Amino acid sequence: LVADLTQIRRGEKKLHDMNYRWVNRLGRPVWINCRGNVIDDEDGTPMVLLGRVSRASFENKVNKLTGMFNRRKMLEDSISEQFMSKDGHILLLGLDRLLKSYSQYGREYMENIVESCARYLEEMVTEKQAVYHAEDAVFAVCFEGVTREEIQNFYDELMNKIQKKFTITAVA
Repeated sequence: LVADLTQIRRGEKKLHDMNYRWVNRLGRPVWINCRGNVIDDEDGTPMVLLGRVSRASFENKVNKLTGMFNRRKMLEDSISEQFMSKDGHILLLGLDRLLKSYSQYGREYMENIVESCARYLEEMVTEKQAVYHAEDAVFAVCFEGVTREEIQNFYDELMNKIQKKFTITAVA
């Protein structure tokens, strides 16, 4: 984002069209698409970026609870040429006994567990990884160019972070 806006400020680009996350008024992360055109002053120097911010293009690609990309977006990404050309692995993480938690403690408790897991995962992923909230109690972490040992280290670090707040089953 910073690089793109820097190019616009320098006059090297005239169009901004990017997807990124913002924090909404409730403090929750949301995916948005921002698109705009540069309007120059009389000297040809960029004066203003005029456009729009929209969440509409993400309505069916984002989990409403966690704000993370969902299974639909994961499948879309996985069939893209960019993804298919890379050496990658997917780590599926399932929150154990989530339905039991729901029946015992209620929806709010269950949602807190799911949101907590999502935040831990988002804190841990790097630029070479992508995390998705695949469905109710399942998350997927996509790794690019890593070894099984690195995936195991990721899982071990996650287990250290959650410190028995909930349990996770994983398969890579």
